[in-house]
Amino acid sequence: RRSHPLSMPLMPLLRRLPAAALQLRFLQLPQAAPAVAASARHQRKSLSTSATTGPSAQPTSPAGLQATVDVDSRVLTLHGAAADDQAGVATLNFPLAWLRDNCRCSLCHNSNSDSRQLLMNDFDPTAALTEATVEAGQLQLLWADGHRGCYPLDWLRARHFTEDGQVPPDLRLSKSIPRLWRDWPFRPDFLDGQAVMSDDAALLELLQRLELDGLVLLDNFGTDEDSLSRLCHRVAYPRRTHYGVIFRVESKPGPSNLAYTTGRLGFHTDLPYFEHQPDIQLLHCIRQTRTVPGGENSFADGFSAAELLRDRRPEQFHLLATALTNFRDRNSDDLDKFHLLQRHPVLELGRGGQVRRIHLSNQQRDSVLRLPLGRVQAYYEALKEFNDLLYDPGHSLQLRLKDGQLAVFENGRVLHSRTAYQGERLFMGAYLSWDETLSRRRVLQGL
Repeated sequence: RRSHPLSMPLMPLLRRLPAAALQLRFLQLPQAAPAVAASARHQRKSLSTSATTGPSAQPTSPAGLQATVDVDSRVLTLHGAAADDQAGVATLNFPLAWLRDNCRCSLCHNSNSDSRQLLMNDFDPTAALTEATVEAGQLQLLWADGHRGCYPLDWLRARHFTEDGQVPPDLRLSKSIPRLWRDWPFRPDFLDGQAVMSDDAALLELLQRLELDGLVLLDNFGTDEDSLSRLCHRVAYPRRTHYGVIFRVESKPGPSNLAYTTGRLGFHTDLPYFEHQPDIQLLHCIRQTRTVPGGENSFADGFSAAELLRDRRPEQFHLLATALTNFRDRNSDDLDKFHLLQRHPVLELGRGGQVRRIHLSNQQRDSVLRLPLGRVQAYYEALKEFNDLLYDPGHSLQLRLKDGQLAVFENGRVLHSRTAYQGERLFMGAYLSWDETLSRRRVLQGL
């Protein structure tokens, strides 16, 4: 494996190299066409290697920054004091194919839309590099086809590669890792609803708490039936379903959903019969009879209960994470007739094996159960065990929302239930998506 300094134009570099070095395939000189093809094939095979092993180059830029290329792995390395990133890494590696793909010049990148203009039709993953210089805080590259690319050093430092992959971007860009209720005594206090509607800092606090804990409570939100729509639009856009955009949760004659009765509801997620059930739910208490008991809301951290199930009954956890459960909603209401049907595992896992979403609604779990005969009993026992864990005080809390109070919760994580009630009770409901909610949070943070 060979390493080259690329801190000067190509021809002076060639004059300094011994004759044998002129055979370096990455140069792809026109008179060496057969070597070019062989080099391209070899470089494609070894592109994943990210460390240079040849002799180090001498500093030639005023900042002491050096650029070398490993011929076999097709990796450019910046090293020297000026290459230091925030973690103190003084050697930064970049695959040549990635550099060509992510050129920041005005021909390849549209700064207004922050989008790549380079078409894949015009992209050559084996493009050869002939010159690399550092000027005015930018890495300047000259490619064999004559294209000149530019890359701000600060931008590169945040995107360099290691043996394990590319250094992750600012963790604030991603959804926060959940803080399980079983790991600390979760007892949420109420945020001020009027502050959330008028102060961006208060709205940001709501969104950050929602990511961490899955549930946020608001007080002093008023009892205007339209205020929930205004909050949704302050965050993003409410999601429309067959129940409407902003929907009324109250007792109705001939109800199309058990939520529209006065009966008790067990812990559930809303709309598991959708391919993508709603991410975030909002429930706003408009009025609830105070003189008659009942109508208490309960919330349970399903992620916390699922991890306890994994610890205690790993075989049951595995069954709920692999067996597909049918969910169904077929009826009609003021909007139209509907018939929704979808299959999900109760515990949906992410690529790392962590629980990323829960699908569970006993009232809308279908009678169709496509499981082998010998697994049915174990399935029901696992389902019952998980349900019982949800009611453990370490994972759940109960409260009776008052007029003008609001609950915002992650529908795929925090399951909710309700006790039976008498008298008048009206809640307004809505759904939001994580994609647009996370976008709003990043904007508020200035990311």
